[in-house]
Amino acid sequence: MSWLTPCSNELLFTKNDPQDPRWGEKVDLVKTDSIDWVQHLQNYCLLGYPDDEGITLNKGRLGAEQGPHGIRSFLYRMTPSPFLPLDFRISDLGNLKIELSLAERHERARSLIYNLAKHNKHWVSLGGSHDYGYCDSFGFVEAFSGTQIKPIVINFDAHLDVRTTEKGFNSGTPFYRLLEQRADQCVFIEIGIQGQCNSRHHYQYVLDHGGQVVSIDQVREEGLTQILSQLLMTTPHNPCFVSLDIDVFSSSEAPGCSQSWPLGLTSAEFFPAFRWLLQNIDVRGLGIYEVSPALDINSNTQRLAALSAYEFFNQVVFKEKHGKQKE
Repeated sequence: MSWLTPCSNELLFTKNDPQDPRWGEKVDLVKTDSIDWVQHLQNYCLLGYPDDEGITLNKGRLGAEQGPHGIRSFLYRMTPSPFLPLDFRISDLGNLKIELSLAERHERARSLIYNLAKHNKHWVSLGGSHDYGYCDSFGFVEAFSGTQIKPIVINFDAHLDVRTTEKGFNSGTPFYRLLEQRADQCVFIEIGIQGQCNSRHHYQYVLDHGGQVVSIDQVREEGLTQILSQLLMTTPHNPCFVSLDIDVFSSSEAPGCSQSWPLGLTSAEFFPAFRWLLQNIDVRGLGIYEVSPALDINSNTQRLAALSAYEFFNQVVFKEKHGKQKE
């Protein structure tokens, strides 16, 4: 695991009160360099990409390199749901080292996610810029290559992020890279797309490669849960990866990101639908990107991201232990 720097013990918050446990007490820090590292992990994992070079290359506002630290600092202070078993644990793999080139970092991240997905782990990855959405989605889809299973990739985002790589890899290219290589091997859905953020060419590119696009206007007209149930009614058992670019939310709720707009999703719209997704679809992984503490106001964006990770873990742990989801 020399590709990763361990998470700091200082983030593992505790009140030292058995009647008031916190997530920080449920975390195992991974420090092994063993070749069979994945065998030693819990079923639930977390890792970080403290890297916003892709945002720089896409001419966005910087600060997302601090996203993993900021999200962990709130997640690990939260109280585990009272419906979860007392003995559950998660493995924190730490943060990807960023001393190599961006392309080499992407390859390492892709390999990490491939191995997690191949071994049926559930994971949350914390960005960092959204170019790591390629690493997460590609590694996930690749894990099912050669099988009869067609995995699902859902991207919640204001942007389609299918810019070409002619000018190199950046935060606008993750799903161009995925679709160029794996379009026929996955179900691809983009939700929350805003008109002022995307060109006609990029919209048509997604459709031409078999993807589905749901605009923010459609979400408002039809309801997010209803849309998800219609899109996924024929594939309820297919494994799914969710990419959550935090700029899908309204700037009033998620100001701490490279780019956000007033008309984005609200948390009141997102979380009931996200909970439905976790309860009814086999969601294996969640990637959270573009959280920038340096641009945040009252830590609202970091809290929102941490709540998303918290909801993911609560639901998947409960499902594995009890065979169904908590309503």
